[in-house]
Amino acid sequence: MVASCYEEFSGEDAAGPAGRLEAMWRVLGKKGLAREGIIQNGLLAPVTCNLLNPDKTVTVEKSFALLRELSLSLREKYLK
Repeated sequence: MVASCYEEFSGEDAAGPAGRLEAMWRVLGKKGLAREGIIQNGLLAPVTCNLLNPDKTVTVEKSFALLRELSLSLREKYLK
């Protein structure tokens, strides 16, 4: 399981998680949850399996850099 998660993450950029988050927000919006509330109160965190990997700190550092990029991108798009 760890290798699979590691391999999946190694090719990821901020656009992938952003698209998946926005898709979830649309589903939640259809169920009555306001996107603005989710965005204002949401918290981004790395997936735990990204912190257990064969390359030690490289993936951990990439994970947090990706979170930073994702956060900045979403803030710019939704919190203007």
